[in-house]
Amino acid sequence: MILRPGTPGRVLMTADTVGGVWTYAVELSRTFGTKGIEVVLATMGGLPTSGQRDEIAALPNVRLFESEFRLPWMDHPWDDVGRAGAWLLDLAQQLEPDIIHLNEPVYAALPWAGPTVAVAHSCVLSWWESVWHMSAPAQWDQYAHAMREGLQAAYQVVAPSTWMLNEVRRLYDVRGGQVIPNGRDSQGLTPEPKAPLIFAAGRLWDEAKNLIALE
Repeated sequence: MILRPGTPGRVLMTADTVGGVWTYAVELSRTFGTKGIEVVLATMGGLPTSGQRDEIAALPNVRLFESEFRLPWMDHPWDDVGRAGAWLLDLAQQLEPDIIHLNEPVYAALPWAGPTVAVAHSCVLSWWESVWHMSAPAQWDQYAHAMREGLQAAYQVVAPSTWMLNEVRRLYDVRGGQVIPNGRDSQGLTPEPKAPLIFAAGRLWDEAKNLIALE
């Protein structure tokens, strides 16, 4: 990491409140805390739930900034994406982070004053090809353009798997990049006796989650 000499460091991190990126952001923020790194967590996609706020309240190194800006993969998001970009730049100007960690890559194209890490957790174009076996329709052209600009502008691109990194290289002309697999700290997990249950988690409307297999 690139940090100012003599300081523990500060990271501005974006996260959405509606998917697995939330768990990723909380886990990473908790680990940063063990290194003395402060996290400015800027959330979008909907206000955090009371449970999510409780998770952040338990992390003394995290300052939470909430918004309801729509995410780039949501319907008609682009006015909100523009407002969210201005909001993020204002936070950065006020709080002077050493690194900007963007879990939504489109924002890496903004004129940041410091280095950016853009994490490609997933993307609509690869989702569309994997689920429907065809290219995404023209309504996603603006999304594709914004993702390409953000990923190409990032100081470093990260993906959770080799497959995902190869997809962003193919779809958005990204060079380089690094695979950092997702993980959890097992110390917070308490094993319980097993029960005769089948459990599945995922958005019911998202064909990629394959919950139809449960049925």
